Amino acid sequence: MTVSYSSSVATASHSALFRLLGRWKGSIYKLIWADLLIFCIFYATIALAYHLIPITSPELLELHRKISNFHAYVSLNSNYIPLSFILGFFVTLVVKRWRDQFNFLPTPDGVSLLVCSFVQSPKNVQFREDQSALNDEVATIRQTVTRYINLASVLCFQNIAPNVKEIYQSATSFVSSGFMTERELEFFGQVDPRFSPFYIPLMWSITVLKQAHANGFIAHEHYLIALIDEIRKFRRRLFALTNYERVPIPLVYTQVMNYSSWFSFIFPILH
Repeated sequence: MTVSYSSSVATASHSALFRLLGRWKGSIYKLIWADLLIFCIFYATIALAYHLIPITSPELLELHRKISNFHAYVSLNSNYIPLSFILGFFVTLVVKRWRDQFNFLPTPDGVSLLVCSFVQSPKNVQFREDQSALNDEVATIRQTVTRYINLASVLCFQNIAPNVKEIYQSATSFVSSGFMTERELEFFGQVDPRFSPFYIPLMWSITVLKQAHANGFIAHEHYLIALIDEIRKFRRRLFALTNYERVPIPLVYTQVMNYSSWFSFIFPILH
């Protein structure tokens, strides 16, 4: 989880860096304090026991000699684990995934701007009453397409974002929020739950635009193609985010990284 800290260093001062390093929320201290405490307890216990317990018998002397030999063995082999390479590659991979997911975050602005620009009332209207009715229909088309685009976003983020899933826990919450109608909810109930349903509102939006073009609300076919291409770009972004959620970093590499990190802390305890 990312935490905004720009306000802490917005003004240059001698204490800005210390305020930044002292933040608790989202910090490394909050992440590792429990592990660090356990490490310090084990390290202090073993070190005190090794250096302060008196050697009063040959058995203790032999045990002390074996421990010393084991320490030498650990010291000799502790550098064989390429921890810097493993962590460097892993951190690069994680940061790249995070950056790519941020770049793939979709916004409905592109589709909305094109819809407002290309969906217009026909110009060959003679009566003012007809013009008013057509303006209302244009507004309905724009609102419907934008609603479908936002509904697709919510359906996608419901599967990958816990905060969104907490807000929209059931399908009826989409109706109460205005993203879906009762009739559309009945149709969604027939969709196979194994598949991500976010593509359905995008299909609906394309159908609405094609019908609007047939009725003369979209003047040129090039405008319709541009709108469909923008919706396809929106779908690709949602699909990319879904793939990042479904296909995580390989478990084997995650385990290797964690075991390497743990052993790098266990070796100093045994050293």
